[in-house]
Amino acid sequence: MEKLLEEAFKKASSLPDKDKKAFAAFILEELEHEEEWETLFKKSQSLLSDMARDALTDYKKGNTEELNTEDF
Repeated sequence: MEKLLEEAFKKASSLPDKDKKAFAAFILEELEHEEEWETLFKKSQSLLSDMARDALTDYKKGNTEELNTEDF
């Protein structure tokens, strides 16, 4: 993975200055969004657990139906 990252930065370093700046801004923005998603996901763990528990209970009670993927 490190090699791939090094290759990406090496290629990016040959870009014109304005493109380098845009590339860097894009990478930083993506990393920031990834951190935000990770934080939101961690905060939602109890909600997701509750939803999974409810879905399993409904399944065991027979309150669910099989998803027909051919309808999509």
